[in-house]
Amino acid sequence: MAYRFAVSIASDTTVRCIVNAGRWPARGPAARAGWFSGTVHHDLAKLSDVDYLSSGSDTPAHARYEGLIAEGVTTFQSVSFWPWAGSEEVPVAGASLRVLDSAGLLDALALADVNGADVVVRQAEQGGTAASSLPVGRYRLERVEVLDNLTKALTLRGSRATLDEPITRAVFMPNVPALAWSSVPVVIGAVGSVPALPVNSDGTVSWLCDTPVAELGAVLDRGDAMEPGTFELAPDSQQLIMVSPPVGPVVCDVSSVGPDMQPATLVQALREIFRRADEGAWSLEDAAAIDAATGYAGIGYYTRESVSVREVLSAILPSYGAWWWEDAEGVLRFSRVTDPAAHVGDLAFDLSEDDLEGDLVVTPDLAPNLTRRMAYRPNAQALGAGDFVTDLVDVPASRRAELSSLYRGQVYSALPLAPQYAHADAADPFSSVFWRKEDAQAEIDRVVGLYAVPRMVCQVRARDVDLSISPGQVGKFTHSRYGLHAGRLMIVRSLPRNPVTGEISMVLWG
Repeated sequence: MAYRFAVSIASDTTVRCIVNAGRWPARGPAARAGWFSGTVHHDLAKLSDVDYLSSGSDTPAHARYEGLIAEGVTTFQSVSFWPWAGSEEVPVAGASLRVLDSAGLLDALALADVNGADVVVRQAEQGGTAASSLPVGRYRLERVEVLDNLTKALTLRGSRATLDEPITRAVFMPNVPALAWSSVPVVIGAVGSVPALPVNSDGTVSWLCDTPVAELGAVLDRGDAMEPGTFELAPDSQQLIMVSPPVGPVVCDVSSVGPDMQPATLVQALREIFRRADEGAWSLEDAAAIDAATGYAGIGYYTRESVSVREVLSAILPSYGAWWWEDAEGVLRFSRVTDPAAHVGDLAFDLSEDDLEGDLVVTPDLAPNLTRRMAYRPNAQALGAGDFVTDLVDVPASRRAELSSLYRGQVYSALPLAPQYAHADAADPFSSVFWRKEDAQAEIDRVVGLYAVPRMVCQVRARDVDLSISPGQVGKFTHSRYGLHAGRLMIVRSLPRNPVTGEISMVLWG
């Protein structure tokens, strides 16, 4: 952990000392240089499955790689989809390996605090240079376990440490006692009922969020719309100024994007998320392709908690039926679960029963989380029964119900479902972050439409199959059983593989 200090001498010879402990976003190159930084691990070990010496043309030259790795490295990639069970707990990337360390070369590593150390895995030809090796994956070391005097197990997780960083470090200072040290709210896209947090004694000045508001929609005091001219945005567009003290609570509809309560497209939302995280290794092209395929206006997201970037992605991407994963270079990629039978274009694979090693394992996809209903237009703060004016004319019952819910609306899909998905008829709505009803209706119709026919999950194992496959890709799988004799297009749901042994396992959905 690092802290930076800056000292300035004002014209009145007052000395000011500023400490950046990582609580506020940096502004300007000098400030960014003092941003919070974590522990740096330097070149802890170089390992291989055989003893290897890099060539004189490599960087570093003549570096020795200890041949301690037994049975290669098993890597893992996956995508998730909200109707599936336990989707929110699925890791997007990882790897594991075992090393045979009879000489104790890694004993110090096993006892050290190396959690989070960067790990790069590459595959080189026998006798080839390190420079000509191909990327397998980038990871972070999670733990080193001593299994016995000979064997140690290394567990690796995804490489993007920024996913576990908070979406914001900004906090209110103690000069606002009621808010002191609490996180400054985050708004991305269009959000309803954003609470105006009073920062002075009479509530005429209130804080909205940590970035300038592009559009201020309805401003409500106890659910009743405030008249134009009784409030305005402060010059910084982050605070609300009222002419006279409100009764409270005051909530506002705001957009961080533009006029007419414009929501954020997926590209805009991800750009804002990764800007805050100072993360550049993500695929703009994937996000733009999802925006183009859906045509959705977009989403709105709000939090007053110091949640991680991973939690924000988990809140936004499922609305699109999408998830993220990491490619071999550690770049964050985004894939959307669609109907594989409707796939147009080249197939990622064409596997048959002859390619398999071992038995095929097939299970039905029961889609335990599937529902016909989708909630949309989230309220940042749901008002309680005592938070409204008593006048039922100014704030009728329908409006009270809208403002007292976590979401302002629900849509329902009446499309046919296969009989085993009848539980979706009575299931609770899926909570999306779409702002517009049309987007929510189109998406829930699409998801329900996927389950008009029974779906299955196939677990297959193959070896020495030359496949460049990624999660979310579509291919053809043919087998003599389970109705697969004519071949079926299926999506890659998860992908464990070992580039050394040549073994590849896939979980296919279709």
